[in-house]
Amino acid sequence: MVNRVLVTGGAGYIGSTISHYLKSEGIDVVVIDSLEYGDKSNLPDGVAFYHGRIKERQIFEKIREDVGSVDAVIHCASYISAPESQLFPVKYMRNNVSEFIAMLENLGEIGCRRLIFSSSASIYGTLQGEVSELSAINPQSVYANTKWLCEQISGSLVQQSDFGAINLRYFNPIGTHPDGVSGPSNIESGSLLNELTKAAINGTPFMLTGDDFETRDGTGLRDYIDVGDLARAHVQAVQYFDEITTAATLDQAKKPVAINLGTGNGVTVKEMIEATEQAIGRKLTVKLAPRREGDVPGSYTSTKLAKALLKWEARVPLEKSILAHVRWWQKKLSNEHGC
Repeated sequence: MVNRVLVTGGAGYIGSTISHYLKSEGIDVVVIDSLEYGDKSNLPDGVAFYHGRIKERQIFEKIREDVGSVDAVIHCASYISAPESQLFPVKYMRNNVSEFIAMLENLGEIGCRRLIFSSSASIYGTLQGEVSELSAINPQSVYANTKWLCEQISGSLVQQSDFGAINLRYFNPIGTHPDGVSGPSNIESGSLLNELTKAAINGTPFMLTGDDFETRDGTGLRDYIDVGDLARAHVQAVQYFDEITTAATLDQAKKPVAINLGTGNGVTVKEMIEATEQAIGRKLTVKLAPRREGDVPGSYTSTKLAKALLKWEARVPLEKSILAHVRWWQKKLSNEHGC
């Protein structure tokens, strides 16, 4: 039975949304966040918040003194930019892998033996079409490799102890909390929806990079998941953790369970443009540009395992996620500019 959950990176985009969903289910939430990228104002009321890094043992000692043991940890604290990771590989290895190892050691202070790891579908690399949990692992960036390394490290711990782990490999999160209380923190990430959002807000042209991919309309294809749906999947992983990990142990050699999270429907760039236009109620200016180096046709996830193990599937319509995303940035940017 899981009554109290630690969310690392819990003041960030995904971590804070997860924290809201956990609270709504009556689960006690403890958050550790360095606030390097997170914002404490994203958090729900009643969260036990600790400012610092997951490598700091004294934080875990303080949690033990303040609230006692913790039943599970949802690990979201990591650097997440694939392009940046190529420029600063040591920075990413130190933060995403070394601090992860320190956190695993520190979990003993709070009696925590359950890990839900926010992993990434980027570990599958350049695979095309439908991707399942049995698809080949082929990380193409330092960032993706750090996620795969963490899965392997926790896997060794699972095999050698009574520790349990579920790796949630999710695709491209978009949108905000349905009540608008938490949302993304970086509009300059270069993601497709951020570029569409900037075009919608500023009236600038959207640059469509490539229309000759081997997809149904020639443009790149990705699987986009609403952050609220993603948060709900993490809650389901908490609630079904023991059932899932026990069944896995009976079926095979003891190892972590990997589950892909996505809609199961690929969306092309042209379809995203149309969905954005439908969401905001007007046309965007679109200009065709050459392909970017390294771009691939794209992939989407199989949803079979998530439905079977988590009793979960994505349900927020694409247009609703897009509109929430655009409105979030309209509000944030107007506040920043004093409008």
